[in-house]
Amino acid sequence: NISLSSFAAYTIAVAGAIPEPAEPARMPYEQIDLLAILLAEGALTTITTEFFNLDEEVVSRATAGAQAIGCRIRPTRTKRYLRGRYTIGPHQRLWDWLVGCGVQAAKSPSREIPRCVFGLDRDGLSRFLSTLWMTDGFVNPLNGPGLEMASEALVRHVQHLLLRFGIHSSVRYRPNGKGKYGNQLHAWGLLVYSESWERFGLSIPLWGDRARKMAVLIRKPHRANGSGWPRSDAVISTMLVGWEAILKRTRTERLRRAWEPASDRSRGHLLPTAQRLRGPERLRFMRTAN
Repeated sequence: NISLSSFAAYTIAVAGAIPEPAEPARMPYEQIDLLAILLAEGALTTITTEFFNLDEEVVSRATAGAQAIGCRIRPTRTKRYLRGRYTIGPHQRLWDWLVGCGVQAAKSPSREIPRCVFGLDRDGLSRFLSTLWMTDGFVNPLNGPGLEMASEALVRHVQHLLLRFGIHSSVRYRPNGKGKYGNQLHAWGLLVYSESWERFGLSIPLWGDRARKMAVLIRKPHRANGSGWPRSDAVISTMLVGWEAILKRTRTERLRRAWEPASDRSRGHLLPTAQRLRGPERLRFMRTAN
């Protein structure tokens, strides 16, 4: 007998779609926008709640959401002023609302999408994913729309919510370099399969440059393997180009060293000549010198 626990590290199957909730909930769009922005870009563990974004539409939606709950947004003033950094206050009123939504004061690697989002109706969920994608997502001209965040739980929750629209995606671990103190940073990437690009463009409305890229992707023919990640032949060709560059640099370095005067260690003035010769000529020269 084989227990199911032996398959814990493997994905056996993925649902094609998830049905709507039996009793879908509604939330004002302004609050949905503010919740998505804070989950993606907000500093939720500091004394003051801040977020960073340069998109005017995102800042406008955050301002409207803060006003809807009785708060306000102002640019953060520090010794080193950083454009695009905003503070939301009063702090206590904001957190009363966040706790009511089920949001916890957690750093980026430990964040999760609150339960209230899973119960949203179709329009509300589309609005949430749209704002989330415009805040911390991307649209790659080759690989399609995707997300990259430090929290595995949050990324997998987004993958789960996309199934409400029948949008299929893949999640992979992506190392994100070193931190300030030399610690390893972790990230989880989500990419939408090419077979779901059109459905994504119709269900998750974007704006600006990402909307234009999405329109171009929808018009492109789908890849044969239906995956949003780079195909194996594309990866192999990229590796071959990289290896050719390495070999070219190696050959150039060898030629440069061959024509440099070598140090006079054992054979006096004969060594530079021997260093410049290769193959049978060098062998004959060394026999003559000895």
